[in-house]
Amino acid sequence: MTVRASFAAMAFASVWTSALAGALAVELAAQDPAAFAAAVADYRAGKHEAAFAAFQAQFAAAGDAAGDALRWNLALAALRLQRSGDAEAAVAPWLAGGDDARRADGEFVLGMAGAQRSELAAAAAQLPDAEPLAWAMAIRAMEQAADAFVRAAAARGGWPEAERNAARTRARVEEFKRRRDAAREQAAKKASAPKPLPPAPQPKPDQDDDPLGLVTEPLPANELPALARRIAQRDQKKVAVRREQQQKTLRAGERGW
Repeated sequence: MTVRASFAAMAFASVWTSALAGALAVELAAQDPAAFAAAVADYRAGKHEAAFAAFQAQFAAAGDAAGDALRWNLALAALRLQRSGDAEAAVAPWLAGGDDARRADGEFVLGMAGAQRSELAAAAAQLPDAEPLAWAMAIRAMEQAADAFVRAAAARGGWPEAERNAARTRARVEEFKRRRDAAREQAAKKASAPKPLPPAPQPKPDQDDDPLGLVTEPLPANELPALARRIAQRDQKKVAVRREQQQKTLRAGERGW
């Protein structure tokens, strides 16, 4: 089955209705015509979740006997929902077979699935709490997608859409590498930036600033005598300190005035 499509980051450039129409014509004899037609209609109407569920149910019922059209349509619907693993599983037998056209289609799906994984990893790499290896995962997945598109083109002996997608994914790899390097540089600058100094300790208040523990409100009359005694004791202490200093000065042979 031949399909033409182009890669676009995290989305599809077209609905690929021509591929679905061909699949419908091929598969009607092998599958429930009404269920298959309803799934195709849902896909064309943009109801990709409903289409995927219907194709998946038919795929599970058919097992290994599932035909190419069902596998392809299931893969397309899965990719629409970014269910990369389901898309790859749908076309897995094509990669091991000897049919070049099937292998080309299978590799094309692998390329689309790998590109989706890469874009998701790249989005995660730009989050504030990103994993250290997120950019490496994004780059590796996009490189694998590019390789798959190259194999798809080679299996068909030249496939312009696959070749264009290979070029696009390779360009995306280089872009992700630039973003990775910029993120590393930013992280290095942040790590090497001088850390802010801790705030200077606040000086303790001088005990003499308020030796009496004065309050702004008037003292009651019964507390005034105690306050007067504290003031007198303070003055006496200051006088005693000055006398002691004078005596030390006189003993050293200096005048005391």
